Amino acid sequence: MKKTLTTLFSLFLFTGLCFGQFSFNRAVNAASSAANSVKTAANNSKSSGSSSSNSASKSSTKENKGTIYYVNPSTGSNRNDGKSPSTAFKEVQKLINSDFVKDGDIIRLSEGNYLGYMNQGYVEVTKYITLQGGWNSDFTAWDPVKYQTMIQPTAEQKGTNGSKALLSLKPTTANANGLMVIDGLILDMGMENDYMRADPKDERTGTCEGCETGRLMDEQSPSHCGINGGYSNFTGSLVIKNCIIMNCNNYGIQMANSGGHWEICNNVFIANRYAACEIRGASNKPDGITLNFHHNTVLFSWCRTKVMEDMGYGFRFMNGMQQEDVKYNIFGCNNYGAIDNCRYDSNKAFEAAKIQNVENNLFFMNNADMVLPAAGGGKWLMVKNDQFEDVDRIKGYEGNKDLPASSKLLKLINQPQLKGYANLKIKSNTSYDANSAQNQFRSALGMNQVGTETVRVSMYGNRYPVADAVTLFGAEPGYGAQTPVK
Repeated sequence: MKKTLTTLFSLFLFTGLCFGQFSFNRAVNAASSAANSVKTAANNSKSSGSSSSNSASKSSTKENKGTIYYVNPSTGSNRNDGKSPSTAFKEVQKLINSDFVKDGDIIRLSEGNYLGYMNQGYVEVTKYITLQGGWNSDFTAWDPVKYQTMIQPTAEQKGTNGSKALLSLKPTTANANGLMVIDGLILDMGMENDYMRADPKDERTGTCEGCETGRLMDEQSPSHCGINGGYSNFTGSLVIKNCIIMNCNNYGIQMANSGGHWEICNNVFIANRYAACEIRGASNKPDGITLNFHHNTVLFSWCRTKVMEDMGYGFRFMNGMQQEDVKYNIFGCNNYGAIDNCRYDSNKAFEAAKIQNVENNLFFMNNADMVLPAAGGGKWLMVKNDQFEDVDRIKGYEGNKDLPASSKLLKLINQPQLKGYANLKIKSNTSYDANSAQNQFRSALGMNQVGTETVRVSMYGNRYPVADAVTLFGAEPGYGAQTPVK
């Protein structure tokens, strides 16, 4: 495996990077990172720190203990009471909205595709409950990889879901002691987005060889997240675990924490635009606003547009947070940077007291492992994980390293996507004619001259297959998303 990867990524690094007039620097950085992973594989083969067992990836937050309700879209009925598998409800949104479901209750979902009320294409959780997918049809077995519980809208839902997130978390009444748990769901926007047709021979389509679609048509696709909080801020505890959040064209998770301990663990984030996870503080009293982001696999976070001038992060440190822990994750192929650390709170005392820990994470083929603002202004600092100890605001920095080249994860990632990213290229053509009729007219009126620019990329936001995403649980023992356990 090591020899194969060395040959493969060396080939990407030294050949095929010229694409018309302009060679994309991120492709060089990505391939260089991959090559470094190969060179240092022997040093990286030993795990630093503990937490190598699967149990370490489980949530440390207490669970809800209320009444258990069951939903089965195939055999259930909305006239049932939902309190047993044989009297399961049919539609989850109606159950959530019902008067008999209270804070602290648990809703179990059997395998299937859940599109919300009247198949509008989204689900809103308005109470502090546990929403748990991954059950088989008779609720005798739980395995979110095998019994896939999805929110996967199609083009048919474009006219009914608007800018709604696939899953909106917005309790109607704030409860500082409330707990919401999202567990075992697959949130996939890939069947609703607009993509160019798949044609590797036509450079306009942005199709890497073997991908099932061409590039994301960002100007055409509806703009909404995988998970967000609607227009409200969320007070209380939140756990998101054992989920896959993928192909979202406007953040995987984007939320505002108004006060509470949040835990995002054991999830797979793939092919999300802007960022995989962005949680900001939303209170003028930030004490107690914390986030533990651990044991997640974060791959292919894409920039805002195909020009790739900004965004494209795995995890973002945000303002208003008292403490953020980023530990035992895998960050790979993130288009601008694995971790964005460019925001500072204007309150200097609070900024100085903020706690940021980035420990025992694995990195590979990111444009940067962490992005920082340059002290001189203008440009960003693109930082590798072995430089984290020199980042002043990071309190804990131990154990970060490159992913071993022998990692099973590299075999399980969709190979056309991985190879396409390693050989990512961009082409830019400009056209300007000062003597054109349009520019002569504009010149006579004292207006600016105009021209045209064409940007073409070899890959951008191409749809990632669900079948390949589910194989990534447990790919690297102790790091990233582990095999889900209850």
